Amino acid sequence: WDNADFSRGVGTTFYQEFSTLNTAKPPFVRDVEAKVRRYLRSSYSAAWTLKITWEKAPVHAAQTDTRK
Repeated sequence: WDNADFSRGVGTTFYQEFSTLNTAKPPFVRDVEAKVRRYLRSSYSAAWTLKITWEKAPVHAAQTDTRK
């Protein structure tokens, strides 16, 4: 989902799950639904949403495979 490198013990990940099937949808989920509908031009309705936040997480360096 991202290229964060936590191997040196630096950085934190937070997550929040929104189970919205048969429940009232919080503003965050309504915002996600609106963006998906607008950009994909669909009638999207979330049954489940996952919000992930990385804090001070260093990037995992890209590596090039020169053997190909």
